[in-house]
Amino acid sequence: MKKTALTALAVVFAFAAAFAADSTFDTLGAMIDVSRGRVLKVDYLKGRFDRMKKMGYNAVMLYTEDVFKLEGEPKWGYMRGGYTLEEMKDLKAHADKIGFKMIPCVETLGHLEQPFRWAEYADVRNTGSTILVGEEKSYALIDKIVAFWAKAVGGTRIHLGMDEAWGFAGAKYEKKNGKRPGVDVFLDHLNRVNAICAKHGFTEPIIWSDMFYRLASPRHDYYDPEAKADPALAARIPKNMRLCYWDYYHDRQDYYEGMIEGHRSLGSEPILAGGIQIWSHFFHDREKTLATMSSFLAAARKKGCKEFFFTLWGDDGATAFQEVAEEGLFACAELAHGRTAEPTEENAKRFKAITGYDYRSMARLGDVNRHYADEWPDMIQEASILYDDPLFCGNYRNYLVRKPSETTDRRFYCAHYKDAAWRDDGEKVWADYCAVLKDCADLTGIPPAAAALVRTLRDKANYEADLLAAWKTKDRAALTRIAERDLPDLIASMKVFIELYRTDWYRTSQPFGFELIQKRNAAALARLEEAQRRLDDWIAGRIPTIEELDETLKPFGKYNEGGVIRW
Repeated sequence: MKKTALTALAVVFAFAAAFAADSTFDTLGAMIDVSRGRVLKVDYLKGRFDRMKKMGYNAVMLYTEDVFKLEGEPKWGYMRGGYTLEEMKDLKAHADKIGFKMIPCVETLGHLEQPFRWAEYADVRNTGSTILVGEEKSYALIDKIVAFWAKAVGGTRIHLGMDEAWGFAGAKYEKKNGKRPGVDVFLDHLNRVNAICAKHGFTEPIIWSDMFYRLASPRHDYYDPEAKADPALAARIPKNMRLCYWDYYHDRQDYYEGMIEGHRSLGSEPILAGGIQIWSHFFHDREKTLATMSSFLAAARKKGCKEFFFTLWGDDGATAFQEVAEEGLFACAELAHGRTAEPTEENAKRFKAITGYDYRSMARLGDVNRHYADEWPDMIQEASILYDDPLFCGNYRNYLVRKPSETTDRRFYCAHYKDAAWRDDGEKVWADYCAVLKDCADLTGIPPAAAALVRTLRDKANYEADLLAAWKTKDRAALTRIAERDLPDLIASMKVFIELYRTDWYRTSQPFGFELIQKRNAAALARLEEAQRRLDDWIAGRIPTIEELDETLKPFGKYNEGGVIRW
């Protein structure tokens, strides 16, 4: 083995040993979503567990809705890449080998849209996403789910989900049982599932806290720092049940402190779950992750909380490159251990030793998602640029303004089209973003597919800006250059990205779910080719105009009485 490799390993293991001693948290883990279209391969997960261990983590939840094989349930996880019992036993054995706690994470009330597509589950389906509470067939299915994970992983803990389960007390349930208070229906179900867990050895089950916490809020708001539970409600929650407080959106330490105390009023010490912002993205929204998690972790320390998980959700097809997820994991581990997440010589060396990538460059990729305001929608998202239609372009960036000052109205707003200064500011934002893409296109030490995407975004952003400017004056020379050089270059960049992204997906993940991304990419490519044909036709005089480009761009939202844009 080369001396450099030995040195890198020595660095990794030295810091891994130090992490075990200096962590604020008894449990520092991550929840990995494998249910939103990307089912990570078992061997890849083993490697991730190893890397997480070296970063300072000691636990993992694997979020599986229906992505596992149930005996006697051929449509459970059908065409979704479900894990077999043997695969999960193998993964658990690896976790045990490296001293890593593995906790199953499932759904037993809501978020069951995928299996409930099938007619086989009509008898247990209440709404399109919620299970029919009180139905014996529902509990037979849940028993199979819990039994699978008891055999696969065992232990005393299983995360049962039960979050965002809108409509569970209505629809078929209400027709069958009459109208009942939602809290009573929820607690009936929770107690039935708790008994099933106890039967299979899970004596400390976990649920997300939002359904209970909304009941504790006079506004029925999950994020209500003033909420305090009615002691009568707290007394009805099973004493062995742990509540997990999830929050990915706030950046004030005092806010989190209030929420932690509010959860304690429900009768037990909450498990905390923050978010590594990769959902709905290809790249990590590092700015938002660091802003929210720095405050959440500081509050957790002050309040003496001992269990913290970071969630890696995969909404909208789980498009994120897996290396950017691990950059987020590394950054949050640094924060959790009381160090800086900003690239330093020391942590860059460790990140390189653990992942093989350059931490400064991976962190810089986060700038591809830029925030310019304090409210949503407040940012430029790389997926929106990639899929912005090349003939109907410009709408997406019509709301951009710079981050407001302390005196600026902070309500939902966008570029004020009655004020030229706001329009000009939006153009400055876009120019700044194009400069960011140009810089990031030269990054080294990042995954090839990620580099290809940045180059594609750079070419796409420049194409849109140049096209809109040239079309205003029908600048034939500029439009000819776009048709003959810029668009062909952009199409070539898109094809390279598509191929490298495909390779990257199959390296890390099962094929199920890739069909969605492939359709999106193929459509985007087809529209680029259509844009070139339309420009060619206009330049050659075969058509009098391009109607799509003649449309006058309008604000992204609509004005309220004060002239502020709302969505």
